[in-house]
Amino acid sequence: MYFSKMNPYTDKFLANEQNIQGSMRYEGLFLTALICEMLNAFECYGDMMEIGIYKGRSAIAAACFLNENENFWAVDPFENIPNDEKIVAGGIGDHETFIMNWISVFGHTNNLKIFAQTSKDFSLIEADIKKKMKFKYISIDGDHSKTGTIFDLTLANRLTKDHGIIVVDDCFNIEWPSVQEALNFFLDTHDDLVPLAAGWNKLFLCRNNHYREYHSFLGKNTQFLKKNILGFWSKKSFEFHGKSIFIFNNRWKPGFLPDLSRDEYNFGLKYRKLKEGKSIFSKLVLKTIEIIS
Repeated sequence: MYFSKMNPYTDKFLANEQNIQGSMRYEGLFLTALICEMLNAFECYGDMMEIGIYKGRSAIAAACFLNENENFWAVDPFENIPNDEKIVAGGIGDHETFIMNWISVFGHTNNLKIFAQTSKDFSLIEADIKKKMKFKYISIDGDHSKTGTIFDLTLANRLTKDHGIIVVDDCFNIEWPSVQEALNFFLDTHDDLVPLAAGWNKLFLCRNNHYREYHSFLGKNTQFLKKNILGFWSKKSFEFHGKSIFIFNNRWKPGFLPDLSRDEYNFGLKYRKLKEGKSIFSKLVLKTIEIIS
């Protein structure tokens, strides 16, 4: 998996994550990483997008897994948010801080495209975008009203590739019931889009015709992550809108799993330590990484 190849951007993100403000817990990076690895495994390539940037924490985490010639689109009016769209969860976007945070991880903005307006304004150029490409990954974290969330889900559904992923933020957050209401309405009226996995305040959606293969991929790979690196707790049998979805959390993890410090989340460092180790355990874990990579 990508983790074992010492992705330099995840290392930089983790080294700077305490300075990159946002509501996403740092565990969320690894769930996002697993989803991005899944897209690569099934050869789903294309640009990525986030609607609602704030200071870039979740956007930068996802962008760590861009492939060559792929771009990240940041859609946010930033400080110029319209008066009728104040329903935002993380706060009004900070353009200058976002750029600074982005550069702290990537060193440049060559693959960053900023659309400094609302998603409703972005929809006006949708036809031109669709002529050139569709997105493999779109994250929704903008207007948290029912109508705003339905609008963003509709836009994302049109712009996402058939085997792409849509991420909905705050869908199970008790502070934003309108997001859950909008999501339930949308899933009830769109049979082609189904829930796949959820964790750390994010829900991942995929097309119904790719659900089985994606669900199988997550089932195989989450066991490796849970046992060898992360200690994630997952429950496969949770039912949501007619689908069995994976739930990731570490709030109720089994007592025998150790609490992981921030250093232990650094895959690059941990992988290097394994390579330097001479124990049988180190060799077995490295062999496992080689098999699944």
